[in-house]
Amino acid sequence: TIDTGVRAYYPPGTEFEVLLELTTESGDTLRTVPQSILYLDPDRDWQLLSRSDVPLDIYYYGFPESAAAEIAERAAGSWRAIAAAVGADTKTPDRYRAVIYPNIRDFTGVGPPTSNSATDGQFFGGFAFQEYGVFTLASPSPGSAVHELTHLLVGETVGSPFSARVPSWLHEGLAQYFEAG
Repeated sequence: TIDTGVRAYYPPGTEFEVLLELTTESGDTLRTVPQSILYLDPDRDWQLLSRSDVPLDIYYYGFPESAAAEIAERAAGSWRAIAAAVGADTKTPDRYRAVIYPNIRDFTGVGPPTSNSATDGQFFGGFAFQEYGVFTLASPSPGSAVHELTHLLVGETVGSPFSARVPSWLHEGLAQYFEAG
């Protein structure tokens, strides 16, 4: 069980490395081999779409594969331009994960804590989590996917210890620019 409350939020799509460690009464320690586990709601019929021309794995359910393919196409057409603009590595890029919900109703409760006003007014389309290499979307939107991918690339370029030093207006401005492109 993973606590995803306000104090310990992990976005869907987070990859965990887990192992069991047991210590016997005599003090011997036994460890299992570490395994990676992808945190996704097991009650959903998740599909995966990956392409070799963009370092993005798209996890989705509840909408047609053609919509996911459109998102992948838009991301593939944008990510090199984004990477060039922000100085990100395109030779050995990090691989990112997108977790896309079919609608705001399904997204509510799994997204990060937000105010009721933000949720009710739908003041967001998604969220980027640079430290996990994940972005989530409340609905299948190619523009929103490019927007959140831009946030990940900006965060990667400046490095997580310094990402807070990127002015919000620049971070959001770049994301808006590439979303519109």
